[in-house]
Amino acid sequence: DDLVETFVHLCESQTEHPVARALLHHYADKRGINPCYQLKETKIQPGEGISCTIVKSLDHNLEFKVFIGNKSLVQSRCSLETHSVQGGLPLNIFVEKQERAAKTVICIGVNDHIHRVISLVEPHSTKPEAKMTVAYLKQQGLDIFMLTGDNKGTAEKVAESVGIDHDKVFAEQYPNQKTAKIRQLQDSGKRVLMVGDGFNDSPSLAQADVGMAINAASDLVENIADITVMNSDLWNVVTATHLAKKIFWKIKLNFFWVFFYNFATIPLAAGIFYYNFGIRLHPMMSGMAMALSSVSVVLSSLMLKLYKPPQRPS
Repeated sequence: DDLVETFVHLCESQTEHPVARALLHHYADKRGINPCYQLKETKIQPGEGISCTIVKSLDHNLEFKVFIGNKSLVQSRCSLETHSVQGGLPLNIFVEKQERAAKTVICIGVNDHIHRVISLVEPHSTKPEAKMTVAYLKQQGLDIFMLTGDNKGTAEKVAESVGIDHDKVFAEQYPNQKTAKIRQLQDSGKRVLMVGDGFNDSPSLAQADVGMAINAASDLVENIADITVMNSDLWNVVTATHLAKKIFWKIKLNFFWVFFYNFATIPLAAGIFYYNFGIRLHPMMSGMAMALSSVSVVLSSLMLKLYKPPQRPS
């Protein structure tokens, strides 16, 4: 048991994935890392887990092939049917039952043998503002999709709790599959805003027309995203979309005033009406009018400082 805990510490300390942090937190009060072992190789497999090679400090010929991840990673190493949990229940049946209960199953294996099976569940898996955020965006005529690496049972339960239609839920998606789905939506003529918070979301954030990182777990995600929100409040998605529309409307308004202003004053300054009507504009007044054109645009833009985001429903 102590050896497995050491292997978990060595492997999961190499990634910032939420599941890795949960496992490290779970073993935080244990005896800690055995200094006789060290990490030799690490391979992060997006959407599946992590594989590591661990050697003994005094004998590098003694290697331990450690894998920690979901059933997809485990099935590439060994058969679920040949393992069982306490009570003799085959592991594959146990995993199916846990997934139907909206739980995430993580297996810890060494040298193609599963030593531990952990079932993870979040009692409050959805944020309190998630449902109101989805409802508001739907009212604005936006289609809401869920792309997740979680199993189907977990994804559908979360989608139902926040109001996402089941036909727009895509579970057990690898990073490349998320990117392909976004590309498919773009090819159909849609403009896509992708909201993500993890390393696995990086390709999708880059592919989307607008990528928004919520409480990004890594610098890579922050650098790829067009918008970075420094907290985990999902209502910021509403604020960002609402503010973007206000800014775009303000840009169009400024263009209108500039063209209208110039259309009205340039002919006057050029003296077109002078010969027929005796109306002309002094050159000094023309220069002042041009300056006022720029000032009006600046003042119009500064009005955005009075912007107030949409209020959360009570």
